[in-house]
Amino acid sequence: MNADRNPDYDANMDDRLTRLEENVARLTLDLVELRVAVEVLKKTSATKADLLEVKNSLIMWIVGAILVSQFIPAMTKILLQ
Repeated sequence: MNADRNPDYDANMDDRLTRLEENVARLTLDLVELRVAVEVLKKTSATKADLLEVKNSLIMWIVGAILVSQFIPAMTKILLQ
């Protein structure tokens, strides 16, 4: 098609279409990379249950450490008598 046959013909349309196709190809590659990144994040990030388990474990260790630190002076007195 050319301007003689169609008054709506845009001489730059081929260039614009080429750029558009290149942009779509780049966006498609970016989308694939994003999907891979999301899958990696899903596999490696902690869930709420994981965080709750760690929190409970830390609480138990802290409480245990406090209790042991309270018994050490008393045990020392008993052992040294």
